Amino acid sequence: MTQIRFARTLTAALTLTLSFAVAQTTMTDTMPMTDSIPMKDAAPMTGSMKAVRQGNFRALEAPTQGKAALTKTATGYTLTLTGLKTEPGPDLKVLLFAGNLTSAGANPKVAGKYLQVGELKKFSGNFSYQIASQDLARYTSVVIWCDQAATGFAIANLK
Repeated sequence: MTQIRFARTLTAALTLTLSFAVAQTTMTDTMPMTDSIPMKDAAPMTGSMKAVRQGNFRALEAPTQGKAALTKTATGYTLTLTGLKTEPGPDLKVLLFAGNLTSAGANPKVAGKYLQVGELKKFSGNFSYQIASQDLARYTSVVIWCDQAATGFAIANLK
């Protein structure tokens, strides 16, 4: 079953890779990104920012590396992804999840168990997502999720 799901994911990714490649050639780091800004444009960490939890990504369906950190700010939280590198895929989302995915096919989009932080517009780099003030204590993981293939690419357990 996992091989079939992987084949579907791979086929979808390959089909859309060309369109993503064309889109990326016109995208620059200065273009606005929904719910996120490139890390180099983010405000530097100051005394008003306190690291809450962090973790390293581990692969689920796609080879992925990098680190996720959730920091408290004066106005809410910032989720920072550093050194992220994953496989190209269609419709990738960054989710906070109240749990731990044990397999790529486990769906984190269970009512009340996730918060969609933003879209992943590029497949490598540093990213920063601003999250308005709310209680994020129950969210224990960051998931890179592919909506189109309904599969998890990677997870970082926050500690």
